This record gives sequence, structure tokens and C-alpha cells, in this order.
Amino acid sequence: MEQEITKIRLGDTVVAIDPCQEPDLGLGPRIQNVLAGIFICKIEQVNMRCWGRRVKSLTVTAKNADTLNQTSRWHYAGDVYVDSGQAGIFPEEYFKKHCKDNDYDTEPHSWYRKICDQTLEKDWGEIDNQCIVSSSGTGDGAYPVFVKWDKETEKITQIKIQFL
Repeated sequence: MEQEITKIRLGDTVVAIDPCQEPDLGLGPRIQNVLAGIFICKIEQVNMRCWGRRVKSLTVTAKNADTLNQTSRWHYAGDVYVDSGQAGIFPEEYFKKHCKDNDYDTEPHSWYRKICDQTLEKDWGEIDNQCIVSSSGTGDGAYPVFVKWDKETEKITQIKIQFL
């Protein structure tokens, strides 16, 4: 069952990516034409016998999506390639600005370390009210990203990373 965890503000272009990656390597889909504004963030967790509690999916939904004429099914947007056991949804310009601050070992106050500390503590984290990150299912690998959109404006209203 999905659980609402926080709200974030997204712009019209976002990336679904591992926070340790460089933005221009194509390691996660770049999603354009997003309905800019407040998004409700939810995670779904499952208990896996050998792995314990794991994040099954991370979803963001435009705050007013229930008033729109959304597509009824999810559409594949690409894969996010995970190398640090976590992935998230970020405004593209925000990610480009902060991803260079990803020295976990020598910088205790780095942006990347803040993200890692949160996902290690509670499986997910929200940074600066602009991005959401969660641990990634069973760790490193490729995970599909899906979208839904408003049929009238063709703006993206939901984004989901499916980990399990």
C-alpha cells in the first residue's frame, strides 16, 4: 500500500536519476512537459523474506491531478540506472547545480551525503522541498520509470520509479 511521505515543488523538466550520477550521461530519463507545481510524494514498501523491508515504488503526483483528465495507464519513459542503491526525481536545473557536491567520504555536509543519510535512516529523503529520493528495491541495477499525463494539456502529472 502506498504511503504519502511529503510534498515537493517540480518545474517543467525533471530527471529520474541516481543522485551520485552525472546529469549528462543518460543514466536516467529526462522528462519534459511536466505540470510545474506542487507534487505529492508516495512510496510503496514490501517485506521481502531475505531482504527485509524494501521500497517497491516511488511516485510523485501533481497536487491537482484528480481534477484533470489523466491517461488511465502508465507509459514507459525510460530506465534509471542505479549505482548507489538509491534513485529519485529532481528538477533538472536543481540536479545539475547540486550533483557536483557528491563527495560522501570527505565532505560531511555535502548535498549527496544529506541524501544518503536520509535514505539510510528511513528509506527515503526530501531535500530543499525540491526532490525526492528513496532506496532502490534490491540495490543497484536498472529500474523502469513510468508517466501519466493530462489528456487535454499533455502535461505530465505523475511519475513513478518501479523498483520491484
